[in-house]
Amino acid sequence: MVPVTELRAIACRDQVPLSVIERDYVLSWLLWGIYQHPLLAENLILKGGNCLRQIYFPRTRYSDDLDFTTFRADMADVFMQHLAEVCQLVKITAGIDFVTELFWVQEKPTPHEGCTAIDARVYYRGIAGNASVTMKVKFDISEYEMVALPIQWHPLQHPYSDHDYCDVEVQTYSLEEVLAEKLRCWIQRTRPRDLFDIVSIIRSGAVPLAYENIMAAFLEKTIYKRVPLAGRDEMLYGAKFVQVETHWGPAIRCPAGSCLEANDAVMLFKDFIARLFTTDYIRLALGGLAPSWPISPTPAMAPPRFFGGTGQAAVPADTAETWADRQQQERFGTREAIIAAGRARRLIRLRYGDNDRDIEPYSFRYKNRDGQEYEYFYGFDRSRGNHIKSFFLHKIRGVSILPDSYEPRWEIEF
Repeated sequence: MVPVTELRAIACRDQVPLSVIERDYVLSWLLWGIYQHPLLAENLILKGGNCLRQIYFPRTRYSDDLDFTTFRADMADVFMQHLAEVCQLVKITAGIDFVTELFWVQEKPTPHEGCTAIDARVYYRGIAGNASVTMKVKFDISEYEMVALPIQWHPLQHPYSDHDYCDVEVQTYSLEEVLAEKLRCWIQRTRPRDLFDIVSIIRSGAVPLAYENIMAAFLEKTIYKRVPLAGRDEMLYGAKFVQVETHWGPAIRCPAGSCLEANDAVMLFKDFIARLFTTDYIRLALGGLAPSWPISPTPAMAPPRFFGGTGQAAVPADTAETWADRQQQERFGTREAIIAAGRARRLIRLRYGDNDRDIEPYSFRYKNRDGQEYEYFYGFDRSRGNHIKSFFLHKIRGVSILPDSYEPRWEIEF
């Protein structure tokens, strides 16, 4: 274990709480232990914020948890055994004092059929602070994520004086895959940390980025293969930036000198999207085929809205292009309203078909059905059937947020 004075000095240098540095140190050693384990090393693919910090950019923002995609999700009791073995090895090697009696692992219920996820917590005693204080690390493991590009192995970045002992190769997403996944997340949940991670990647210059790979992976993870510019417009939806700028400071925790003002991040992001969504990159991502830009989204993405309760489509007397743009903006607003309600744990009243339903919001998913790709909203329907349901996002005709709160039955993914 490194001297306590070293951790305190790093906390002072980076201008972050000592507990943040302690957790970062423990996270690094846990990754070392996981990729020493013969079964976990081959099955777990690191992604998310700690993929960036622990593998690619050790001076980027701090992240509190370890996120993995898995080829095969173990049963909870099997993973608990593996995790205990990892922590025992780390304790022997690095001297970190884990509180094993507080460990827990459980299979996490998801509203998505056929999808398995594991939620886990590991507890340890404070290293540089009060040793009587118990701290935790969260594990989030899922097997339902789309991996579009080849997996890579990279050395763990361990910026502490015992780095010679914490030496291991980690199975991770490629940087282009991380970026494509963050772009997908940005559309579906609007979190400051996703925008920060995107901008951290594009401004680093540390690794050459293949724009066609990023675009290909993004299109593979979403529904935008036929209308890529709709994906661009969704990412640049104005209300998202207002929310991010409001919550930027408290949401981003990074070393001194690595921080970025919200308005600067937004400008860099918009410039990147403009460069990414060019005809050349889209053509390459689609396999060399020149895309044809429809004036309006396909019917699967933007159905007619209904007015006045007549049951007939009432199309305004303006151009098809203006109508298509209005339809897109309404869909974007629907998603943002659902995200806002889910994050606040508020019910929504959703108009779907000719019925109004009171719904607990949980997540969005892109799925293929009969060869056609759609975006689905998952929510618990309190009005009709009292169970989890999926709704085509493009068929939702209106959303309002109710004052009633709800106790989540599953993880809220916004």
